[in-house]
Amino acid sequence: MKIVVALGARALLKRGELMCASNQVANLQHVAASLKEAVVRHQIILTHGNVPQMGLLSLQAESMAKEVPPLPFDALSAQTQGMLGYWLMQALQNEVSHRSVATLLTQVEVDAEDPAFESPSHCFGPIFEEALAKRLIHERGWIMKFDGRYWRRVLASPRPIRVIEIEAIRTLVDAGVTVIAAGGGGIPVVVKDGRLQGKSALIEKDDTASLLATSLKAQRLVLATDIDGIYEDWIEVEPRRLTRVHPFALMAMDFASDTMGAKVKAACDFVMKTGREAVIGDLEDIDALIEGEAGTVVTLKCEETEYEIP
Repeated sequence: MKIVVALGARALLKRGELMCASNQVANLQHVAASLKEAVVRHQIILTHGNVPQMGLLSLQAESMAKEVPPLPFDALSAQTQGMLGYWLMQALQNEVSHRSVATLLTQVEVDAEDPAFESPSHCFGPIFEEALAKRLIHERGWIMKFDGRYWRRVLASPRPIRVIEIEAIRTLVDAGVTVIAAGGGGIPVVVKDGRLQGKSALIEKDDTASLLATSLKAQRLVLATDIDGIYEDWIEVEPRRLTRVHPFALMAMDFASDTMGAKVKAACDFVMKTGREAVIGDLEDIDALIEGEAGTVVTLKCEETEYEIP
């Protein structure tokens, strides 16, 4: 089967871990070991998050702003794609040496008139106390958002329209190559006067994964995170995990828009457009997720929502 697997941020960095190279490489080596059997059995296209890495690179760039103007965010997105793709590609090559693996820098078109540019909402980078946040807004012109107790920097999160390198990805996949593409939702670009132009934004990774899977006519979309599925009544004493659910039923439920809500939307979009299945679940169960035997399966072939039996 042709399967798009989107690795969440926790595949690259566990909660509370220092964002150093050694931690990220070790985590991706674990991911590669988990994916070994699936890469041999299926045509796997991998994508991944990059928000923590974007935050770190932007801070490093800002620290030298007086000497060198900070790089634009589309360039930082390209840097994270190359860095994370390299680590993951090498880890997979070490696990499955007889399979070809390639990382492809991937541009994703967005609409320059997307309303998201008028109201940036995608949080990234570290948290700040209010006093420091307001100083940074004044001194550096940052756009920041109050996120619970703290403030965080935000960028626009426009909807992805088109994966620019889709035919290159398709050619590689059809040739038997395991492809790592569209990391971090892709490098955001707009088309102006028939020419591509970088845009400062952070595209939602799961939206691009859904677009990628739809464009490639994948049989399944897998959204891997650090939770073993979708829970109904998550904040209640006894939340129930959904095992199989119709997208209409799922879209009627409420989820936090910047966490599980983004995955739910992406999964439902893929299922409704293609009639095929999407799976959301724990990265530790990646092999079973790929086979549709773990996590929450979003499918049109489900008359009533099914739950895990306690």
